[in-house]
Amino acid sequence: MTASRYVRLSVHAVALRPATCFGLAVLFFSCSTCGASSGASRPYSKSTSGAPAIASQPDDQLVVAGQTATFAVTVSGSAPLSYQWKKNGTAISGATSPSYTTPVTTNADSGAQFTVTVSNSSGSVTSDQATLTIAPSATAPGITAQPLSQGVVVGQSATFSVVATGTSPLSYQWKKSGTDISGATSASYTTPATTLADDGTSYSVTVTNSVSSVASAPASLAVTDGKGLFLNGFFLIGTFMPNMTDFKVWHDRGANAGVGENYTDPATGLTNATSLQAWDKAAKTQGMRTIRRPMPNPSDDVGNTTLLAWAQMDEPDAAGAGLRNLATEVANYQQWKAADPNRPVYLNFAGPDVLTAIAGPKPSWCLDSTGGCSLISNHMDYINQALDWVSEDIYPAAGNLPDESRRYDVSLVGDPIDKLRSWTDKPVFCYIETSNQKYTTKSTRGVTRDEVRAEIWVAIVHGVRGYVFFPQVVPPNGVGASNDGTPPDVAAELTIQNQTVTQLATVLQGDINPTTLGATVPAPLQAGWRDAPGGRYFFVVNTKQPTLTNTTITLTGVDGAASASVFGESRTVTLANGQLTDTFGAFAVHIYVVAK
Repeated sequence: MTASRYVRLSVHAVALRPATCFGLAVLFFSCSTCGASSGASRPYSKSTSGAPAIASQPDDQLVVAGQTATFAVTVSGSAPLSYQWKKNGTAISGATSPSYTTPVTTNADSGAQFTVTVSNSSGSVTSDQATLTIAPSATAPGITAQPLSQGVVVGQSATFSVVATGTSPLSYQWKKSGTDISGATSASYTTPATTLADDGTSYSVTVTNSVSSVASAPASLAVTDGKGLFLNGFFLIGTFMPNMTDFKVWHDRGANAGVGENYTDPATGLTNATSLQAWDKAAKTQGMRTIRRPMPNPSDDVGNTTLLAWAQMDEPDAAGAGLRNLATEVANYQQWKAADPNRPVYLNFAGPDVLTAIAGPKPSWCLDSTGGCSLISNHMDYINQALDWVSEDIYPAAGNLPDESRRYDVSLVGDPIDKLRSWTDKPVFCYIETSNQKYTTKSTRGVTRDEVRAEIWVAIVHGVRGYVFFPQVVPPNGVGASNDGTPPDVAAELTIQNQTVTQLATVLQGDINPTTLGATVPAPLQAGWRDAPGGRYFFVVNTKQPTLTNTTITLTGVDGAASASVFGESRTVTLANGQLTDTFGAFAVHIYVVAK
């Protein structure tokens, strides 16, 4: 080969890929002479001469409106190098350096594309595009939902939370009675297990960002021994007759107890001490309680802290049974109370029979006093002689109803509760449906997720001390029977509601709808209330499907308060002379908390 052929190859390579061709040039010429015609020779050494090449592309930039942004490029190639920056393809006057800093940016600059063309005598190269993104101007933090005062029973924890706005990142620092709490740097703070010494302490949080800081209003913590609350603040959320393997499922849904007349060992078909102890153990493993028949020897249940109450026969009044089962139930009660006078005895009535119970006298169609009709006096015999806790079950969606015009009417849940509470001061409980029971052909479906939410809160509004879910599918022919037919969406909804009820347990187990407070709501809304150490709580539920807008609610006993927090919704509503206006979606529930 001749020297001229080497030169031709080197030039060709430079035109195609400058950074590589220099290496090729060194390879070909390091040991050659370059004088073509004169024969003069000059040594060749590695050089940076050649067309410009970009070694480092300009990066995308993110700035807040009002700031500047700087783009930069790193280039190799023979000097002198010239630069021309462009914005969206148009040359920027004076932007002729390796870096370019924009003027103060505005929101209109967001999305702009910046490039730079670098040139020298050997050629030119244009960079990749770099994008400018403009973030909103930094805003100071603001608190949109203040921490709520809390009331708990000694030994329980309390959780305080705040909702804040402002440019991220936001930082949080919680304080207890004005002193920073180590490690409490999230939007919520849960206390350790409380003691009576914590009663009256206050909790606040300071929220900070790059602009400034804002401090919340203090929230107070009331700690009591629970003696003034039913069950020391424990609110029963039960499930009916779970198998031992079902306790985990229902625990995860927020239930805290298994409830049933009896538990039969599925392996043996027997109810005995072994099966009852195993059932209790399965519940206790999940941190749950039980309500069931006593051990064969009721004295064996003395000291069982898992067992909330003993259960009588389920629905002894069903289908107009009247006094047919009374003697047995009274005998049970007397025997059980003799073994443990402090253990409550629980009895569940059939809701339809409670609703249709008549004052008397006995009608002609009621054949005798032991059956054929439902008399209030029959129920009162049970209430006075055979129970300490009374319950009822009525299922508007899937159950038997005494009045089909109320089918799918969730407000029906409250009617038998009201009747029982008018008959007795003893604690009242109820059942809530979760499945398509397929027990009656008059129902075409089970309860929906919206309806189950409303049924739970209708029961609370009307004054229950706890509720029990009925998840079974019980077709008369047995085909398709199931111990848990709860659809996934219904299970998800009742889980949410159970969490809220558990959070409010100590509030709910205070005096029911005390006369010091009140709420007036238009139909189809229903309302209940509690006066708790941490605030005044008002529960309002829409019992129908249509959305209600601009609905006025009047609260009494709120001492001229200017606002109410909406529990669990991170918002507040304005109060004017005790009145607020709000919107309710289908079967919606709002819980208003007025600070003290």
